[in-house]
Amino acid sequence: MAKNSFKTSFSKATLSKEEEKYIITEVNKDDTKSYDLSEVLDGIIGLENISLSINKDSDIEPIEE
Repeated sequence: MAKNSFKTSFSKATLSKEEEKYIITEVNKDDTKSYDLSEVLDGIIGLENISLSINKDSDIEPIEE
């Protein structure tokens, strides 16, 4: 069976809300870019069989010797 995949991802990002819109801001070592997450989500309204994941990575402190 044929399969077509659609994926949108953001990394090292911070989520905020401004004037009823969700804004996601990626911070890289060279620049910072903001995107309208509300617009991205509006684009998938009505689609079936979607999966949505939100992950947060955090560092674990090592044992000090």
